[in-house]
Formats: sequence, C-alpha cells, structure tokens
Amino acid sequence: MHTIGIIGTGVMGTAIATGVHAAHPSTGIVLFDINRKTGQALAEKIGGTFAQSPKDLIQTVKQESGTMVLAVKPQHLEGLAQEIGKDCEGLRLISIAAGRSIQTIEPLFPGSSVIRFMPNIAAQIGKSIVAVAAPEGTAPDFLEEAQTIAKSLGEAVLLDESLIAAFTGVSGSGIAYVFSFIHALALGGTENGIPYPKALTIAVETLLGAGELVKATGANPAELLTRVTSAGGTTIKGIAALEKGAFTSLIMDAVRCATEKAETMEKGKA
Repeated sequence: MHTIGIIGTGVMGTAIATGVHAAHPSTGIVLFDINRKTGQALAEKIGGTFAQSPKDLIQTVKQESGTMVLAVKPQHLEGLAQEIGKDCEGLRLISIAAGRSIQTIEPLFPGSSVIRFMPNIAAQIGKSIVAVAAPEGTAPDFLEEAQTIAKSLGEAVLLDESLIAAFTGVSGSGIAYVFSFIHALALGGTENGIPYPKALTIAVETLLGAGELVKATGANPAELLTRVTSAGGTTIKGIAALEKGAFTSLIMDAVRCATEKAETMEKGKA
C-alpha cells in the first residue's frame, strides 16, 4: 500500500494507524494531531512519522502518491478545511466523520476524491465492521486501497451512501444495544445466584459463540433459534418472556430511531 497520512489521533485515528501498521508493517504512516504529545507517542509506537503541521502531512502524502484519512470530529471539518482545503487538490481522502456526507465534504476539499468510512468502537481491537461508501466514478485502485484500510479495522462492507444511516442504526449505534443485552444477561445470572463477574464472562462468551456460529454456518438466526428451542423446555420459556416484553419490536425500534437520527444529522438538522 501507498503511504497513509492520518489527521487526528483520537480513538478512530489511533485504531486506523495501529491496524494498518499491524496488517501492513511496510506501509509508511504519517500522523498529525493538535495534541502533539499524543500524536508523537503514537508515531513512535508504530514506527511512523509525526508531521509538524497538516500542510507538511499533505506534502508528504502527495510526494508518496498516498491517501489521507480525516479522522477528526465532524464539527472540526470546516476549520480544518479553511487551513488545508486548497492544498488537497488531487488527493485521495477518506473521511470517518459521522453525519457528514461525501457531497458536503467534497466542496470543503476541492479537487479531491472522497470515500467515506463508518466504523464502530470495536475498531479499537480490530473487530469492527466498517461501511465503505464511494461515489460513482471513484478510481478502482482507490476503492481497493480504501477497502484494504477498512479491513485493518476488522471487516469491510461496501454500501451505497444512502444506506449509511441505516448502517449506523444497526452497527455504529447497534453495538451499544449489544452492550446493553450483555449487561442485562449478566444481571439475570446474578439475580439467580451467579456472581456478576462470572455471569458477565458467561454472557460475553455466549454472545461471541452465537455470533461465530451464525458466521461459520451461514444459517439464518431464526433457524438456529428453532434448533435450540425444545417444546415445553427452558429456552421457549425465556423466549416467551422476551416477546412478552416486545423484545424483537424494541430492537427494531431502536434501529429505526438511531437511523432517523443519523438521517437528521446528514441533513444538518442535528
């Protein structure tokens, strides 16, 4: 892969830098962050380079025909664009800014080519699913490289940008629903006599096992549910209790509400 420049070394910027370094050790990585101490420490950790300014980073990326990742918060994009926007002509940019469409990013960095990522917090350990959205006409080699970068965070899925809000509802925010379920499952164990730390371990491993089973078999979760649910048994009693509380509808409502909020953010009405 070509050199990668990353502006912003917060949670996601750090995840991308460490993920790319782990998967592609020979790839040059140039970093910049307004918190120089943090940025320099990360550069030293991965054997990368810390640029003295965003303009210096851009110059290096251009010289190496590389890609630049904008790993800054959405509210900081305009300020960054005022500083470096005119210097980005011809650059390949990847943005991870939530709620900021490619259509709104491109005018800030005129003459650049933009691809959009939407990861979740599991990117910190290389276990995120990352949505990759690219406009029509994106150079195939840029799209391929973007997907390679995304895979350094976990798994990549290519989506039309119109589905990014729904992806946020399922994954970006959805991981929080899973945290809630894990906690609730552990509390249930505790209520029935298992100390919370052990109940939490049991709940986590159960969720991991369920996910891996779906992934490995390719089976519909509903099919696997029927396999484990015996007539008159313990599982159906638990499932009945979940549905008495409208479990399925609640999860679907959570996805819908988060999706609607993401769509509102996309329209600049957040």
